[in-house]
Amino acid sequence: MSNFSERESEVLSLVAEAKCNKEIARTLGVTERTVEFHITNIFKKLGLGSRMEAALWLKEQERREKQE
Repeated sequence: MSNFSERESEVLSLVAEAKCNKEIARTLGVTERTVEFHITNIFKKLGLGSRMEAALWLKEQERREKQE
């Protein structure tokens, strides 16, 4: 996941765990607005439009890494 900043990677992992923005913000010690900013950047980088698509993308990447 080299396309992402460390924080974006953390946010993406929490999105994949079905955490809401408020939970992600609390976990990372940031504001909900900051979480929204990172999610927007993640969606742009992946060309996706939903949390579900992002979560599925991450799971697929993890599956591929395990196969290598």
